Amino acid sequence: QQNDFVFSAIGEEWGLAGGGITLVTFLAFFFSASRVSARAPSVFGRILAGGLLGVLAFHTIINLGMNLSLTPVVGLWLPFISYGGTALWMCLAAVGLISASRFYEEA
Repeated sequence: QQNDFVFSAIGEEWGLAGGGITLVTFLAFFFSASRVSARAPSVFGRILAGGLLGVLAFHTIINLGMNLSLTPVVGLWLPFISYGGTALWMCLAAVGLISASRFYEEA
């Protein structure tokens, strides 16, 4: 429950409000990351931010689908929430690279 199915634990403990807040927070993050990706000054920055956004969005969609029994259980973690240090460090590194992609200039 604390590993791949942490969204079900959030829903059990906090109910509809907790699940809704979690979803709204993810949507706000994806929207802001897509704005950073669209406004990056270089092609490399746009591709980097868009690719990392795609990875985080893919993990989120598949994990929520696993929790709702819409997709098969494949063991993908929910970004920023699932238990595990490596997943958290990868998410934090992705956010750092997304925010830094605004500063990549073409040579």
